[in-house]
Amino acid sequence: MRVPSTWVVLPILLVLLDLGCRRERAAEAPVPVPVPEETRIDLLDRFPEAEVEGGGDSTVVDFALLADEVRDAVVVRPPATIRFRGVPLHPHAVLSFGVGADRPAGGTAPPVSFVVRIDAGDGPKEVFRRDEVVRGGGKGGWSDVEIPLTEASPVAAAEIVLEATGGDLAVVAGWAWPEVVSDGAPASGDRSEIAREEPVRDLLASFADARTSAAPGGETPRLLEGHNDAGRPYPPALVVPAGASVRWEVEAGPSEALRVRFHASRESRSAVAAGTIGFSVRARRSGGGAPGESWKELERESLDVATLPSGMGRMRSVGRTLTLGEGRWEVELEGVEAPGARGAHAAFGAVEVVRRTTTVRRTALRPGSGRALRPLGKLGAGGAAGPRNIVLLLADTLRDDHLGSHGYERDTAPALARWEREGVVLEDVSTPAPSTLPATACLLTGTSPPRNRVFAEASRRLPLGARTLAEVAQDAGYTTAAFIANPLLAPGSGFEQGFEEYEDLAFMDAGRLDRLVEPWIRRHRSERFLLYVHAIDPHAPYVAPGVDYSFFDPEYAGLVDHDTWSVHRPWFRALLVAAGRGMPFEVVEEGVGEGVEWTARGLRVGRPLLRRLETLYDGEIRFWDRQLDRVLATLREEGLWDETVVAVVADHGEGFGETGHYGHGFDIDERILRVPVVFLGAGVGEPRRVSRPASLIDVAPTLLDLAGLAAPEGMEGMPLRELEAPGAEERPILSCTLSQSSLSPGRPISYQTAVAARTAALEVVHFAGDRTWRVRRRDGGPARFVEEGAVPVELKAAILEFEAGLPRSGTSAAPQDAGLATSGREVNALRALGYLH
Repeated sequence: MRVPSTWVVLPILLVLLDLGCRRERAAEAPVPVPVPEETRIDLLDRFPEAEVEGGGDSTVVDFALLADEVRDAVVVRPPATIRFRGVPLHPHAVLSFGVGADRPAGGTAPPVSFVVRIDAGDGPKEVFRRDEVVRGGGKGGWSDVEIPLTEASPVAAAEIVLEATGGDLAVVAGWAWPEVVSDGAPASGDRSEIAREEPVRDLLASFADARTSAAPGGETPRLLEGHNDAGRPYPPALVVPAGASVRWEVEAGPSEALRVRFHASRESRSAVAAGTIGFSVRARRSGGGAPGESWKELERESLDVATLPSGMGRMRSVGRTLTLGEGRWEVELEGVEAPGARGAHAAFGAVEVVRRTTTVRRTALRPGSGRALRPLGKLGAGGAAGPRNIVLLLADTLRDDHLGSHGYERDTAPALARWEREGVVLEDVSTPAPSTLPATACLLTGTSPPRNRVFAEASRRLPLGARTLAEVAQDAGYTTAAFIANPLLAPGSGFEQGFEEYEDLAFMDAGRLDRLVEPWIRRHRSERFLLYVHAIDPHAPYVAPGVDYSFFDPEYAGLVDHDTWSVHRPWFRALLVAAGRGMPFEVVEEGVGEGVEWTARGLRVGRPLLRRLETLYDGEIRFWDRQLDRVLATLREEGLWDETVVAVVADHGEGFGETGHYGHGFDIDERILRVPVVFLGAGVGEPRRVSRPASLIDVAPTLLDLAGLAAPEGMEGMPLRELEAPGAEERPILSCTLSQSSLSPGRPISYQTAVAARTAALEVVHFAGDRTWRVRRRDGGPARFVEEGAVPVELKAAILEFEAGLPRSGTSAAPQDAGLATSGREVNALRALGYLH
C-alpha cells in the first residue's frame, strides 16, 4: 500500500482546509427541498467526527494502492480502532468495505486482524473478523466484504467500530470505501422545486480591499496562500484571530446572501483543555442606511475545543448561508475565542456572496398519466419535441483508435460497437487539451481553453462565471446529478456547478459506479434529469477486475502482473517521470525487454514493457465497455430510451511511446487528441457515421439541441445538425498543451506551448517556444517542419488567434497544465494516478 511519504505540514491550516473540503457536495448549503433518507452512508465522509484510538498521527483518509488498485481508504498503523457514532441504519442495511494490508518496505510480517463491531442499542456485537496475510511491496490485494446489519426494523443511531491489530511496526492497513447501504425511507414533502445557491462574488479574493482590525494582542487577520510539495498554491484560507475582524463593503441583490465556511481542528499532540473557538458575523447598511444604524449579528458560532477532532485531515466544519437583504452592506467577521482554547486552529475556507434561485422541477410525461409538462420556454434551434433527459457518459483516457469498431485489431468494446449501430458516430473528434481538467472544462461548457481559462496552475478551478451544461439543464427544471471517479474533479474544483448531487467517488471502477448509477436512474425516472458519469477507466494504473485483466493475453508469464506501480519494480521511476513530468524516451525493440535503461543520453524503454501496458489498457476498455452496456440497458428497460439523448465520450487519449512519450498531457500527437464521441437515443435520427472533423466542445451544444434546450450565449461549439448541414464551411479544430516536452542530452526537460489546427486534409502545429511550424497531411506521409510562410494562411491565423488567449508561449523548466496539483488532496490524487513521486 502506497501512502504519501511526506505530509505537508506548513501551514497546517491549509492542509486541513483542503482535506476537509475534499468531500463537500456541490450543494453544501442547506437545500429546502426534502429528499429521501440516505440509502448510502459513506463513512469516509464521517471520518472527521470519528473517534480514533491508537495509530498515532498515522490514521488518515488517503488514496491507498494495493496490487495496482487505488482506493479511497482510512489508512492506519495497527493497532488502531475507529469508532463511528450516530450512524442511522435503515431497513435491510448492509455494511460494505474492502480490507487490505501492506508492508511498503517489503518483506513479510504477521497477519493483520480486521474486526467490525456494531452496537445498535443492545450492546456491542462482533459481526466480522478476518486475518489478512501481509504481502510486502504492495503485492497483496483488497478483499471485499458485505455484512448485513439490520432486517426490517430501523435503528436511529448505531455505533460502528472498525479495528485493525497485528502486523508489525512497518505495516499499514486500510479500510477502503466503507459505507452503509440500505433501503432508506420514502421521500416526504414537496420536490416540485429546485433550490440553488450560485456563488457570484468571492470575498476572499478581495481581501486586499477589506478593512481589518487587530486583536488586543496585536495579531491581525491574514490570508494564507501557501504552496504544496509540488510548488503549487493551496486554495486561500482566512485566519481571523480572536478579537480581530475583517470588514467588506458588499452590494447584495434581492435574492443574494452571504455564505461562510468555517473549519476548526485541534493539534493531535496538544493537551485537551476547556475553552471554545469560533466566529461571529454581523452586518449593517452602508451608504443609504439610517444615520448611526447599529450592527445586527447574523451568526455566532462557538465550538468546544475539547471535542474538536485532531490529526491530519480531521476537523469540524460549519457552513452557514446568511440572509442580508437588498442593498449595500458592511459585513464584518470577527474571531471569537474563550480562555483555554490552546492548540486549536481555525480558518474560513470560503466567504462569498451567493444568489438564491428556485426553479420548477420538470417531470416526465407518461402516456395516459394525465400530467402535462410545464412550459419549457425557448427550445433549442433543433426544435426537439419536448424536453428530453440528457445522459453524458465519459471514459477517462480512452483513445479513439483503440476501439474495435473504429478500426483497432482487438475487439475491446463489443457492446459499444453494437450500440453504435443505432446511433451517430463522429469519426474525427479532437479534444481541445490532452489532460483531464481543461478537456472536461471544454466538454461541460462547450468552450475552448482561451474562453474558459482552465489550462494552467493558476486557473485550474472552473471559473464561477463559466456556464455549464448542468446549469443550463437545472435552470430548465432538470434534476441534475454527477458520479465522478476522477479525484481531480472533486467538489471545490468548480465542476460541480449546476449539480444537485455531485458524488465524489475517487478511483471507483466502472462496475462500482454502475451499482450507484442504475438505482439513481430508477429513482428519478419520473423526473426530467441530466446525468453525468465520469468513469476513471481506462486511466492508469491499468487494473481491470477479474478476467478482463488478462483477457487479451491469457498466457502471459512476464514480469508485469498487478505490480506496474510498485516502487520495487525497476521501471517504476521511469514510468513516473514519463507520465508525471513528460520525460521523452527512446523506445528499444531488443535488449531491454520488459525493463528500462538509464543512460547518459536519457531514458530507454523496452518495447515489450510498453506493449504489456497497452494490453492491460485494452483490458480496462473491455471492462468499461461491459459496464457501459449495463447503464444503457437500464435506460431502455426503464422505458426512458425514447425520451433520453445520450453521449458516450472520452476526455483525451493515451500515448504508449509512439512519439517517445508515455501517458498524456505532454504531447499534442493526434493519437492522444483523438477521442470517441457517439450520440444515442432520442432525436439522433437514422444511424450514421460523420467524417467531418469535430471538437469535444461540440458535445454540449449538441446535447442541448437534441434535448430541446437553447444553448447559452458564449458556447463556441457547433451542434450536430450544423456540423452536418450541406455546404457548411469547414473550420479548423484547435487543440493545445502548455507543456509539450522535449529533452536534449545533458539538459533538463523543457516545456513549451504547442497549438494544433486540424482540417480533414491537413494538420498544422505551432511550437510557440521554438517558433517552429510542423505540417502533416492527414491521409498519410510524414510530418515535416516548414518555414512560417509555407503555412496555409487561414490555419496560421486561427492558431495565432487561439494562442493569444493562452497564458504563455515561451519555454519553461516546469510543466504548466499536466500532472500538477493545487491542493494537498490533488498531490495525493496525482501520486495515486502515477503523475508524482
